[in-house]
This record gives sequence, C-alpha cells and structure tokens, in this order.
Amino acid sequence: MKCKKCIALAISFFTALNLGIFSSAVNSANEIESYVNTSATSQGVYSSSVESVLSAPETIVSLNGTTLTSIPELQSVSPDASLTTKIWKDAKGSYYYSVHKADNLEMGIVIEPSKLGLITSTENLSEGFTTDAASVTKVSFDENYTMPFGKHSQLRNNYNELSFPLIKGDSVLTVIVRMYDDGMAFRYSLNHGAEVTAEVSEVVFPESGTFWGSMPNATYEYEIGQFNIRDMTLNQFDCSVPLTGHISDKYWILLSEANVFNESDPYCAGFLKTEKGSPCSEMAFRQQGRYRKNEWTVCYSVESGNNCRQSE
Repeated sequence: MKCKKCIALAISFFTALNLGIFSSAVNSANEIESYVNTSATSQGVYSSSVESVLSAPETIVSLNGTTLTSIPELQSVSPDASLTTKIWKDAKGSYYYSVHKADNLEMGIVIEPSKLGLITSTENLSEGFTTDAASVTKVSFDENYTMPFGKHSQLRNNYNELSFPLIKGDSVLTVIVRMYDDGMAFRYSLNHGAEVTAEVSEVVFPESGTFWGSMPNATYEYEIGQFNIRDMTLNQFDCSVPLTGHISDKYWILLSEANVFNESDPYCAGFLKTEKGSPCSEMAFRQQGRYRKNEWTVCYSVESGNNCRQSE
C-alpha cells in the first residue's frame, strides 16, 4: 500500500476546543480542484510579525517525566498569531510538538508535548534524530474559493506552513506543520519508501477535560460515548477519530484526520490508543503499508461550541 495519509491535527479555539475544523485547511485548491473554483491565491514567506513571536529556548518536564528543550527556530504560529506550535527535543534525539492558544496575556495549553515519529520494518524513526536548521522552510498561503456543498459556499484557505527534516542515517523524515487561525495540522514525508509497522505520533491532552467519541470502527458510524481524561489515563483505551473534547473548562477541540480515503492507494486510517497508566494517546492503525507521505492529523481549537460547529 502506498501511504499518503496526513496526520492532521486541527485545533479551533472558542470556549471549547474544536477538532474537525480542518476540512478546508487540509485540502488545498489543487487537492480538490475537481470541486473547487479558486478565486484568489497568494503565497510567500512568513511575515516579520510572525517571526517576532519566537521565544528563547525553554526546558520543561513532560507529563511522562521526560526532560524536553524547545527549538525556537521550529516554532510556528497561525496567521493571526492566536495559535502557536512549539517543537521540542529530548536527550535521545526524539522530537515532540505542543499546541498553545493565546489567552489574554498568557498562552493556554491545548496539546501537551507529544512525540513525533514512525516505526518501519527496518528502522525506528522516532529517536536518534538530528535536524538541519538551514533546511527549514516557512511559507504562507492564502486563497478564497467556492464549494458546491457544506455549511458555507465561500471559503478561505489561509495558513502558515513550516517544514523541517529529521535526519537519521540515510533517512530523512520531514515534518510538515500547517497553522490556521482555528487549528493546526501535521504530516510526515519520507525520502524513500518503507513498510510502516507502527505510528509513534502522540496526542497528549492536558490533565483536565471531557470528550465525546466512539470505539474504533470501519465506517466512523458507532454509538457516541462521554468520557474524561482520567478514564483515558487509568484504563487501556481505544477511541476513533474524529474526537471532540472540552479541555480545562476553556477550549473546545476537534481531533481528526484528512487525506485518508481520497487517494487511489491511500494511507490507512487510524485511531487513538492509550495504554493503562499513560497520559499519552498514540495514533494507531490496523494495517501496514508502503509509505512516503502520511495523512494529515488535524486539530481544531476554538473557544465556544458554536465556533467549533461553524468552523470549516
């Protein structure tokens, strides 16, 4: 199987966190050109206002006890600077991402530092990495287009994108992060084909929150249940995406995937898997496959349930 799945994590902030606001964010006009009539497009490098938000390196201890150091050069923000994704590394050469929401004069945490990477039949692409700052690319994109279906006919696809290489021997695993005003998404691209046996990508939520979702299933059609983060931590827990949650009584989020089924030979769809006693939810899948690009993992984050519902 040729894998083109995008691990797209879209976060929308309103008083709640919206995890599904990435339909327009993940698909560019070219990806859906048979359905989209593009009216305006612009592309360029990050603006100086975006670069100015970069901070000094930070050192923290993650929820699972790992000491992490941030890499300011790999930090990315949304066009309106309300959302920030930080990249972290540990002593073993593993890399992590976290997502933050501007909250008055502070930055609220939507996604705690979560590990990045893949396992293939021949190598562990989740640790032992180095990166090359000179190979980092940052671009911005803005387009307006129309859709013949959905909540809104006039849509805007506006994001900042950052790509950086994780290098291990002859393998280069490129991490691609897209930042929207109401969410973020990430995916990987590998410089050679590989048989993927596991996905190490994590989504670590803050310690307080309520979620609504269903058990993993083939059709995304199953009874929806309510549970909290404590349930996910204390028990072995599998949950399908999309997954909707209310984090820290403040943010609504929607976690989903994109670019899973719209390929002739797609990357297999995934679900969240939590081991008993761990705060980390890993993206898992039932099938192995040939891989060069994966799906987008999308996280929408907003500050109200209505904003989450209306987000495209």
